Amino acid sequence: MLFLLLTAAQLFLGQLEYEIQSMNGSSIVAKVESLKDDVLHCVPAEGEDEIAGLNDAFPLDTDEESSTEDRSISLEQVLSIRPKSPANAAQDLKSGPIVKLLDDSSIRTANVTSDGKNATVTLANKDASVGMSHVASFQFIDGSDELMKQWDEIRNGERNSDVLVIRKGSDSLDYLEGVVGKVTTDNVKFTYDGDEIDVKREKLFGILFYSARGQAGMAAGAPAKLQYGESNFNISSVDISGATIRWTSAGGAEFRGTTSSLRLIDFGADKIAYLADTEPATLTITPRFKSMLGSELDSLLYAPRKNKSFDGAPLQLRFHSAEKTESWSRGLAAHSRTELQYRLNREYRSLKGIVGMDPTATGTVQLVISVDDEPLLDQMVSPDDEPFELDLDLSGRRRVTILVDYGDQSDVADRLHFCDLRIVK
Repeated sequence: MLFLLLTAAQLFLGQLEYEIQSMNGSSIVAKVESLKDDVLHCVPAEGEDEIAGLNDAFPLDTDEESSTEDRSISLEQVLSIRPKSPANAAQDLKSGPIVKLLDDSSIRTANVTSDGKNATVTLANKDASVGMSHVASFQFIDGSDELMKQWDEIRNGERNSDVLVIRKGSDSLDYLEGVVGKVTTDNVKFTYDGDEIDVKREKLFGILFYSARGQAGMAAGAPAKLQYGESNFNISSVDISGATIRWTSAGGAEFRGTTSSLRLIDFGADKIAYLADTEPATLTITPRFKSMLGSELDSLLYAPRKNKSFDGAPLQLRFHSAEKTESWSRGLAAHSRTELQYRLNREYRSLKGIVGMDPTATGTVQLVISVDDEPLLDQMVSPDDEPFELDLDLSGRRRVTILVDYGDQSDVADRLHFCDLRIVK
């Protein structure tokens, strides 16, 4: 097992306030006293006597009256944890080498060296040691789209040894196969055709390590993702105690740091699938009146928009009773007549989201949602209606079909917004 330990002493920075989002989409703001054995213990934020919205976000499975002064919450109920005001964010690295681990975790570092057995990296301004047997690659510089395309082609190609990837001008890469030894700030020891040579690091785009071949894909079973500074990890577990955070990567690497550099823990990796990020099994678009542009261009014109409205703005819904308009960063916008079908494979429990007309729309739609050809929802939606919450049971079902059908004004100005539309395990 790999152990990655920050070498500088930690300073106690006090408990930070976190925004903790639940699986039902609600959030609370609280301090985290601890996170251990998949249980999160929260207390009120500074100056507060209770945790506002606690019982709505994390209801108890009991009729007993619950306290809002503190709460132990199972991680099964938690979607994400992020600092309300990230500390030391200005110190996050925006450039520098990237060390990729076998589990697809990536460490953005100010520098990276290796003695052949261990790599030394900088994780949130602290030196750390990583066993080379766990390293997939070093990428020394950020590349253009074209260079990254070439990097990926070399990385995914057949090879029988380590590979030095060499910069050839500003838009081209080449490579040599051999054995990589010591990596210093300035040079790389490289054995090529039996001869050991020193290669200037400034000539290299990166290094691919042969020991990493055939071991990719370990992140597929990672239940969570963690962002620490500008580094991103696929993790299997995480603990917090005061200002100290420890986590284990999907590949078994153990890490330790301070909560001041924590940016996000996302537990939705294997719990939730946002439909804006999921390709439908089938998509059928049938405008009532076809244009003279042809069917292919009609499909582009009326195709659902992902994470934005049809005019390119954020997804919005108008709450008439509260006289306010709210925005969402995730979801779908659909025009009539659009039918989307998604495979469930009996893996998901529910379909959730907030649904309503685009605030700029004037038409209506008929919304029909079916599972395995059984309609669960069939209603007309108009611009005067309040947005409504979706929470449909998908247990044991194979597929879900969402039909945005013509309303009483045919397909004129009838754009429906599905905000935070997701299927939940």
